[in-house]
Amino acid sequence: MVRNRISSGGVRRKVCLRRQEHGYLLSSELSVAAGKATKRHLFPTSEEAEKCDFRACKRCHPNGLPLSKQHARAIAAACRAIESAEKLPALAELAKSAGMSVFYFHRLFKKITGVTPKIYGTARRSERVREKLVDGKSSVTEAIYDAGFPEELVRDIQDRFPRANLLGGDRDFETVVAHVVGFVEDPKIGLDLPLDVRGTVFQERVWRALTEIPVGQTTSYAGIARRIGAPKSVRAVAAACAANKIAVAIPCHRVVKNDGAPSGYRWGVERKLALLKAEASHA
Repeated sequence: MVRNRISSGGVRRKVCLRRQEHGYLLSSELSVAAGKATKRHLFPTSEEAEKCDFRACKRCHPNGLPLSKQHARAIAAACRAIESAEKLPALAELAKSAGMSVFYFHRLFKKITGVTPKIYGTARRSERVREKLVDGKSSVTEAIYDAGFPEELVRDIQDRFPRANLLGGDRDFETVVAHVVGFVEDPKIGLDLPLDVRGTVFQERVWRALTEIPVGQTTSYAGIARRIGAPKSVRAVAAACAANKIAVAIPCHRVVKNDGAPSGYRWGVERKLALLKAEASHA
């Protein structure tokens, strides 16, 4: 709370009351020609301070909702917006709704929820897929499309196979997709499907080594280089990992830097971190 007073002799006193852990702290600063003096008083409640003719500080609002609760409410509202949207809202849109800058909102969202808005949205879409499949009323492809996944997947397939005709899935295709979805959810069940692996002899050696990394564990590029008997080919190993086009089944996401920090990933570092976190829970 704040009150300004000018006393005789040109002495200006400014007092500001702010919320503290055990009450309301009154800082009283006296400005005189000889210098400054500071006095502090502690009021047990805001009512006690108001009886002494102090009003609430207009900057910190000590009588309002604590800042931590304001932040929690804003992030909860952002989570609800993500959950109810068919497509993941843009980060700038979420930040604007919360009344924050993009950088501050992103940092605060991760601090409170433990994940970024993008990872949170992807997780919610995965939950929608599972819910659709559990109710028995949707096919695998319908569930994936209803969850909002299709556009980026279809574009990627069209770019990789420009001469292919994309057709709707039949029963056999549904079975294959169900196996893949189950494998992504729990890699320990394995994936007994033929893979279209195309690479150089060296790349395929690296990719085979990647499949030998146990679920829930990671290794470094140097570790893979040693495993294939080429300890000096660390950069070539990194290039082979980057060239891998079969996510999860060839688990290049399990390769990290020497210090354990995540390195680059063809499908995004955030997705890599999400995969590693999910696998750690199944280990």
